[in-house]
Amino acid sequence: MSIVDRDTLLGLLEPQTVRLCAGQVLLREGEVSGRMFMLEEGELEVLRDAADGRMLLIGTVAPGQLVGEISLLDGSPHTATVRARTECRLMEVSRELLEGFEPQRSTPLEYLLREMARSISGHLRGASDATVEVLELRQSMASFLVSLLMGLAAYAVVMRILAAQHAPLRTTLVFTVPILTVMTAMGVVWARRSRMSARIFGLSWEGAAAHAREALLWTLPVLGLLTALKWGLCRWVPELAGATVFTPRITAASIVVTVVYLALVPLQEFVARGAIQGPLFEFLVGSERRRHLQAVVVSNTLFAVSHLHLTLAYGIAAFLGGLLWGALLARQRSLVGPIVSHALVGAYALEGLGFGRILRSIH
Repeated sequence: MSIVDRDTLLGLLEPQTVRLCAGQVLLREGEVSGRMFMLEEGELEVLRDAADGRMLLIGTVAPGQLVGEISLLDGSPHTATVRARTECRLMEVSRELLEGFEPQRSTPLEYLLREMARSISGHLRGASDATVEVLELRQSMASFLVSLLMGLAAYAVVMRILAAQHAPLRTTLVFTVPILTVMTAMGVVWARRSRMSARIFGLSWEGAAAHAREALLWTLPVLGLLTALKWGLCRWVPELAGATVFTPRITAASIVVTVVYLALVPLQEFVARGAIQGPLFEFLVGSERRRHLQAVVVSNTLFAVSHLHLTLAYGIAAFLGGLLWGALLARQRSLVGPIVSHALVGAYALEGLGFGRILRSIH
């Protein structure tokens, strides 16, 4: 705004000068003041009340910017609390300025401009509410991810120690099942507190049968590729010379391992895909395709890290498999498909083809 325009505007509005000390509240969320301010000197902070009673910083105001304009235009309560971060000097404009713009005493253009301003203020108010909701959810997710990463770190350390000591499978399960159960419980609690749709977390049974069929169609070619890979390894790798493609060992131990594995698949999918990939997609910015790709890669990396205590090859295999299950979640927005595919691929590859022993032997 030029000096001439500014002086002209000040002459029309006849504003009052307001001074604030650092920490002093100018406008309070939920109150109706009927005042608008333009900041001339200093800095203001804009705060919103969170559901847990905290004050969320959603922005700052620099000299030359307005505050309180939405409430001034539509007469509704302020959408945020505005507080002085430093000593401030402001110009105040009262709502009484707008009261003269009535159809009987105003030109059609003046009345139209006022109604347009009020309409815009309604859109701004909705955008402000959405911004606060996103900030709350992002803070909540950040807290959840920190807790989840700590759990994964503890799990990785424990598993690495057990692997170094060549601990038997039953000892490994003693730690794996409780840790995965705790992480699942954390995800469920966070999902409920976030107030987001259950579908974002993949917790939807809508179209479950169709999703399961689609997952099966996506998975069958993968099972064929795994079979061909095992055949090739048996043919060309000296260490596997004479081995058979299929290595099923139906024993009491193998049955227990398979049952436990299948029972853990839904928990793994909820933690990796439901509690991480789904919300990440909602919070990332950019095109839908880009957001899906980033969410799949990030969540799948965490999923793969949880398998590195076995071998690097095991972690890579988990990452590659997770790409399929992440793509299914992105397409279906349901955990049904990823769980079906994960269970089929895992049981067939690890027990039917014996890839579990092969991957653990690669260092």
